[in-house]
Amino acid sequence: MSQPKPITLSEARERVTLSIAEAAYLLGASPSWTYAEAERGGLPMRRYQGRILVLAQPFIRQFEEAS
Repeated sequence: MSQPKPITLSEARERVTLSIAEAAYLLGASPSWTYAEAERGGLPMRRYQGRILVLAQPFIRQFEEAS
């Protein structure tokens, strides 16, 4: 499996959802930690067809508030 293309914050602003790998890249965290954090409710997410998708706009607000 190939690595996803790194995403910038400005690209994320134009999206509705982000993958766990993309959110992890923006956070500077591992995908496994990001997945666990989403499962705990620490990241805004929705399940869709077995995947966890991070909701981009609420995630960005959290990301900016924490900076």
